[in-house]
Amino acid sequence: MKKRSVLLMTMFVFLWSILPEISMANPSSNLSTISLAGVVKDRVNASVAGVLVEVDGSPTLFNVTDENGFFVVSGIPQAALFRLKITKVGYLPVYTQYYSSSQSFDNSNYPYYLFTPDELELLPGRSAVIVGVVDSNSGSLLSGVSASTNVATTQIMYVDAASHNIVPGTETDLSGVFVAIVPSAHEVTLSGMKYGYFMNSLTTTVPNGSIIEAVLPLSLRPTYSLTLQQTGSGNGFLSSSPGGTCTEPSCTISIVANLGSTITAVPSDNSSFGGWVDSNCSGQSNPCDIWMSDNKTVIASFSLQPFKIEGAARYFSSLAEAFSAVQNYETIFAQKSYTPTGTTFNRPNVLATLKGGFNDSFNSSTREVNDFTLIDDTLVVSHGTLVVDQIIIK
Repeated sequence: MKKRSVLLMTMFVFLWSILPEISMANPSSNLSTISLAGVVKDRVNASVAGVLVEVDGSPTLFNVTDENGFFVVSGIPQAALFRLKITKVGYLPVYTQYYSSSQSFDNSNYPYYLFTPDELELLPGRSAVIVGVVDSNSGSLLSGVSASTNVATTQIMYVDAASHNIVPGTETDLSGVFVAIVPSAHEVTLSGMKYGYFMNSLTTTVPNGSIIEAVLPLSLRPTYSLTLQQTGSGNGFLSSSPGGTCTEPSCTISIVANLGSTITAVPSDNSSFGGWVDSNCSGQSNPCDIWMSDNKTVIASFSLQPFKIEGAARYFSSLAEAFSAVQNYETIFAQKSYTPTGTTFNRPNVLATLKGGFNDSFNSSTREVNDFTLIDDTLVVSHGTLVVDQIIIK
């Protein structure tokens, strides 16, 4: 399907501003009827003259746009629930969302748009619903909203904020707008879903070969605070899904109340995961699943890997692991703050060096002649050759 350009964002900002009650141009009016003024434009934002604008179901309440696309429909009963029907030969009929107002208003700064059948590529028996999804508190258009429908033959697409084209996709971008191509004269329910918001739906029936412009407000769900912390001599980060990643010693993020969250501890190359040290997660099981029934804190312990092979990002938690991995003529660095237990070097035809006295960064420039690593118990060389440097065997 080729791309189709639309000018929708300002229209939906206006539509939200008039729900549930329209912004009034003359607050002091006490007339029993009101009027509505507006402008009609086409896809390329040009004013359209000769457009019939009427109150749907009340054909005596109408006007025709002038050369500037401007119209005024008068005689609308106060506080009546009504919508406009906008038609012109060669264009698809447009129905607005329902309004209710006790005073006259002018929305000519927020045009209604007309489209030809080719511009929306509507096949026979198909109609369109153009929906702007907004935050119910701020009225701002929402990105990241996935749209769905109860009618399998409905095609849902999204408006691209950069190009204003209607394109396939999975969720709204900054435009906050999705387009549903629906069966004509068939009741369709369209739903919007975004993490952190209550799902909301609208149900409508679109006349054959027509367009309905609608706004779908979503309300924020309550949240609880999830505090992620790390402790121990090692390094790493914690990831919460949903929620995000915490690379600091402590982070607090908001998680939707009464939903689950999966916490994963990811150690750095020079560290290992030592387990959970709080009541919400415990033991060594990683990741950990929690239920956000209130504010919670999760603490992970990371331990530094005390051995490293020189020139490679290969770290080991025990001397035995380092002995098994070292290759001929390679050197193992050992931290001075760690006291490994004795073990056996059993590597036939391998000559390796074991250097002690390093700090946590394994930086040779900070290693002094009086720095050493103490091995508790015996160190046995059964096969191969092992050179030791600044190692004390207790």
